[in-house]
Amino acid sequence: MMNEAFVKDVAREALYRLSPSSWARRALNVSLDRWQARQVSAPGGSRVICLVHRQAGKTTGGSIGVAHTMIYRSPGSTSLVLAPTQKQSAEFVRRLRENLLNAGQKLAVDNTFGVEIENGSRCLALPGQDDAGIRGLTISGGDLVIDEAARVDDRLYDAARPMLIRHAQSARLILLSTAWAKDGFFYRVWSDGDARDWIKIEANVDECSHIALEDIERERRAMPETV
Repeated sequence: MMNEAFVKDVAREALYRLSPSSWARRALNVSLDRWQARQVSAPGGSRVICLVHRQAGKTTGGSIGVAHTMIYRSPGSTSLVLAPTQKQSAEFVRRLRENLLNAGQKLAVDNTFGVEIENGSRCLALPGQDDAGIRGLTISGGDLVIDEAARVDDRLYDAARPMLIRHAQSARLILLSTAWAKDGFFYRVWSDGDARDWIKIEANVDECSHIALEDIERERRAMPETV
């Protein structure tokens, strides 16, 4: 009986390591939409850009991906989340904290702008207004997530990318955003980014499992035709 339980534990951990979406469903009780599953399952070294509608679950999917990286994909790694404001990046960390605790992790460091778990993995949250605050950091096998990337300044993006270079084969760059202006790094990557370099993921509101179709139609009727 003990050996059977041990084998099941090993098999479960192997499944969780290989399949972030299975881990999310079983350990966190979260069923990811198709686009979220693609995002969290991107292999180490990936450059991912996600163009999605509002309330699509950007923070949910992004934080689950980082939590999986911290526990399974790259233990002992450093991840970083950037957003247009400190409040937004702190909200990402709040969701990340919930995922880690729901997965049974113990927090070695826990504050508004960062968490670390007992295996040494950590994630830091920084605002997106000033590139000076991120220089000198290294994404050591973890994830660099830029939330609402279309609203983040190009200078910050240019300052952030070199943080990946020492661990380019294992660290992931993940850009999450709704559409905004036809300008800036997010627009350029989505429009012109080479398919050899980027995994491009798009999500339409009709594919969203957690928003009812009748609610979508009601909102569409309330909008002017020019929107």
